[in-house]
Amino acid sequence: MIENQINIILNDFKTGHYDLVIKKTKKLLKIYSKNSYLKNLIGSAYIQIGDIANAIINFESSINLSPKNIAALNNLGNTYKKIGDYKLAEKYYLKALNYSPTYINALVGYGNLKIDLQNSEGAIEILSKVVDLNPNNYSAHFNLATAYQTLNNTAKALEHANKVLSIKPDFTPADKLISTLVKYNDNDAHFLKMKLDIDNKKINDFNKIYLHFSLAKAYSDTENAKKYIENIKSGNSLRKKRSRYEVKQDVDLIGKIESSFKNISYSQINPCKNQKKIIFIVGMPRSGTSLIEQILSTHSKVFGAGELPFLNNIVGKPFKKNFSVNNSLTSFDEMANNYINQISTYSNNKDYILDKNPLNFRWIGFIKILFPKAKIIHIRRNSKDTCYSCFKQLFENINFADDQDDLAQFYNSYVQLMNFWNSSLKNFICNVSYEELIENPRLNIQTMLNFCDLDFEEKCLNFNENKNAVRTMSISQVRLPLYKSSINSYKKYEKDLSKLFNNLK
Repeated sequence: MIENQINIILNDFKTGHYDLVIKKTKKLLKIYSKNSYLKNLIGSAYIQIGDIANAIINFESSINLSPKNIAALNNLGNTYKKIGDYKLAEKYYLKALNYSPTYINALVGYGNLKIDLQNSEGAIEILSKVVDLNPNNYSAHFNLATAYQTLNNTAKALEHANKVLSIKPDFTPADKLISTLVKYNDNDAHFLKMKLDIDNKKINDFNKIYLHFSLAKAYSDTENAKKYIENIKSGNSLRKKRSRYEVKQDVDLIGKIESSFKNISYSQINPCKNQKKIIFIVGMPRSGTSLIEQILSTHSKVFGAGELPFLNNIVGKPFKKNFSVNNSLTSFDEMANNYINQISTYSNNKDYILDKNPLNFRWIGFIKILFPKAKIIHIRRNSKDTCYSCFKQLFENINFADDQDDLAQFYNSYVQLMNFWNSSLKNFICNVSYEELIENPRLNIQTMLNFCDLDFEEKCLNFNENKNAVRTMSISQVRLPLYKSSINSYKKYEKDLSKLFNNLK
């Protein structure tokens, strides 16, 4: 009897009726409270609706009931990866693989984690095992393509991305990846395929988002400005439609941060005991943060760890839940230790670790408390160039760029908060102009290195030769020497984006 009920629930899961899955599974658990499979099933449904806390509770319960439940172990690994706790994610992936070394889902998850940890070579080694075991695993091929892309191996990235489409033609994230790797002409076969796919009613809105941004890139390459901006607008419109995002929450949060730190006397707060040499690069997305990271990580003493979620998880989440800035020093020490513990996941022998999550601009006051010896580099780019570049970008976890009004509001709040930090934390932040960096790289690189107490190294000027893995939206740009074509790039689309530009302060 339970098998029949589970099959019905699984069908609900496949059709996306996750609330029904939770409701029906709860009913069954009243009878079968010690069923590990059911605990894992309801945890999986909670993940789908974004209820991370209940997902973790049920995955842990499933594992407690059956310690060798590799599906639950893997799901718990995926969950911790999702929230940026890479240490715990690795722990549960390895537990699953210890019980079943060829368990494909855990191999895929662990391989993806290696990419997040800037270990693309390790990811390729693991994911290659997956495609050896199952040549038609499109997810593994896609992530192999991603790993090769971070290493600037375009040929291998294209090979695996095209393999994805041969297995699953409607997996449009692969179309998007391909679009970043090639330069199109009007008769390009992939370009023609995407034109047909965008009108295919069988392809859902989620997948059409990727198609719109991929087509935008193709139309840009073929110099069709009208179709280019139309597809960007269509892609963003679909994202906005599917999202529950409200910019007011971000604007209110930024306002709350400023008011919370207005009367803080940093000199009266004892520095946290755990100090590390950390460089934070902050600013708006698409303002040049990846360029700065690539320059600084070329230095012999600096390891570029990419866009880390840790600070937002450790500081942002409790702050949003009314954590008091005036909390005890114990809380701050705990936060600092937690951050250090997370970044220790990254294997490197460099003196400095570099965190380039641009949205850490929100947490500069906390950085001053947690890591008073940290170095903060803030890069600011022309407001219209920045916002245009955000609007045309398909972000994974950023929604304020989906709508012109939302983007303008968020940008204005960012400027307001950075003005506050610069006035209240003098000499703690090194402000860099993107345009000035392009115009005079040697002087500006020297200034940044001096600020970070680093000796000048000539190779920082040749940052585009840096062979380190790059996982960023700007991956293709940071592999190039400095160029000026990105300055005033917005001008061509002033009329199309007038709603955005007219609202910028």
